[in-house]
Amino acid sequence: MSCVTLRIVRKLLEKNVNVTVKRECSFLHVTGDRSGQVTAVVQPHLDFDERFKDLAQLEQNVARRQLQIDVAELSKSWLFYKERLTVKEKLVAKKKEITSQMQKYYNSKDKSEQLESLKFELEITKDALRKASSTVWDIENNVVVRALQLPNDIDPRVPDEEQIELSYNREISGSVDHIVAGEKNGCLSYINPSCYYLTKDLAKLELSIADYFEARFKQRNHQPVSNTDFSRPVLVEGCTLKTVATDLSLLMTPDSDDGQLYLNGGASFLPFFGLHAKHTVTLESPSFRYVTKGRQYRTNVNPQMNGLYSAWQATGVEFFIGTSTSTETSSECDSALQFLIELYKSLGLGFRIVNTPARKLHKWESLRFTFELFSPASQTYAEVGNVSVINDFISKRLQAYCMDEKNNMGFLHVVSGTAVRIPVLLAAALETSDDHNTVQNLLQKTKELEIVQT
Repeated sequence: MSCVTLRIVRKLLEKNVNVTVKRECSFLHVTGDRSGQVTAVVQPHLDFDERFKDLAQLEQNVARRQLQIDVAELSKSWLFYKERLTVKEKLVAKKKEITSQMQKYYNSKDKSEQLESLKFELEITKDALRKASSTVWDIENNVVVRALQLPNDIDPRVPDEEQIELSYNREISGSVDHIVAGEKNGCLSYINPSCYYLTKDLAKLELSIADYFEARFKQRNHQPVSNTDFSRPVLVEGCTLKTVATDLSLLMTPDSDDGQLYLNGGASFLPFFGLHAKHTVTLESPSFRYVTKGRQYRTNVNPQMNGLYSAWQATGVEFFIGTSTSTETSSECDSALQFLIELYKSLGLGFRIVNTPARKLHKWESLRFTFELFSPASQTYAEVGNVSVINDFISKRLQAYCMDEKNNMGFLHVVSGTAVRIPVLLAAALETSDDHNTVQNLLQKTKELEIVQT
């Protein structure tokens, strides 16, 4: 189904007819036949010639991620699209050549016969070009949009099964479910994953943890940034490869004629990419670093667990690191990983680091290390943060460039992640009580963090 034109919508609105515009085409890649209806915000870099060079590697990538993509068929479709595009480009060149020849005869006395012949040839060329353009757009609507769903390259370090890189345990003499403990001590009122209330010492601890993580990142030369809470569909599709359903944001009611609005919260990597889309960053050092604290809205965090572990909305701390090469990206990933290990050790909670298997990676991720806190009540681990290597995958889609210290231009390479998702940490802290006195335990943790910050 094609996009509804704004002209038709305006006419209907003039007649006081209620209209909801439904856009089913790609927000990221706008084809030529829709150029008069839809604004092309960005022009993704289509590097499929390079990606299809090694079909075996790409097919292995898709298979390891367990994605339903026919790489061989898509490669053939891409080659067919390129052939049709070549035909169109030749007709465009021929049209320009004929027009140029016609200009010479306009100022000539002997022009009638030659000019009429050129005019006839021009009309034939224009008609052929219209048909060729229509064919190219039809193929493009199918092939290019599907090719944009191809995942990021997989880092050599990614395993096929879950691999525990580090486990930090502490002895616990007893535990209680965090919802029971929180309600008993009057510091938590839990209703459902989308609604809960923190009060007293638990609310203080939430603020203290956020300030503590941000302060430590600032000591590591991360510049604090205040991000937007909302994103447009072109940014969501550019980052997550999805146009409707995404577990990294909540789709709001459409508030404009040509698209929806997503609520992602400031502690998300989406606004960081929005900041750099269609821009060039000049690097004065091998990398630049950002950090932000704010809200997160995610619907698929620890779905197998209950309470604060799977809360949809949360206070979180997000970091973003930009470099010019994949080598620097790998180095920054290792550095961020070691930094967070020391940070979590200082909290005194049991945690582990998992090298995420290929089948659990997001499409835009090349590698992800997941930080998980131990839940004494359920005797399992819950995701609390992560370090993700993206490299230049999203930057190519959103035209995010960088210029290194030697003035070499290229796409921005990125390492990003959630340093802490605080409700998960609060739940683990409530359940980790040596003497079953949760309130005193939380107060002590708050005091310890205040001492560290000063």
